[in-house]
Amino acid sequence: MGVPKGLERFYPEDVLLLLLRTLYGLKQAAMQFWRELQKAFVYMRYKRNKADPCLAYKWVDGFLVIWLSWVDDCLNAGPTVLVKDSTKQMKFIFECVDLGEMDEYVGCKVDYNKEEGFMKLTQPVLLQSYEDEFDLDEGGHAPKTPAKTGQ
Repeated sequence: MGVPKGLERFYPEDVLLLLLRTLYGLKQAAMQFWRELQKAFVYMRYKRNKADPCLAYKWVDGFLVIWLSWVDDCLNAGPTVLVKDSTKQMKFIFECVDLGEMDEYVGCKVDYNKEEGFMKLTQPVLLQSYEDEFDLDEGGHAPKTPAKTGQ
């Protein structure tokens, strides 16, 4: 790595520095954090989902607790007591900020109903952009595929 801006006066021009830790914003920072996050999930006894590597889960006394991760943003869902416990564990491992109950997560709308026991993530803004871009009628029928050649 070259000398960071503002520190040039302390180092000669031809010096290279060896990084001992990943710096936020570097290309490899996200992957390195993901690796550390996976170690934390193993420590906390979560299993990685086979279909989605950004989803970790575990069953506690018949209740499901999940963690979703997107780069360095995480969402924890499950029964309130278990979520608070797993959030406490995560804060022991990493310096993090708890934003409380979510209504949006990385561009997804989060709907949940504690009484009925469900959580739903949707992307209405993305869907609207597709409707606008491709001039789709709201609630219209999907085109038949495969289309005939030349049409």
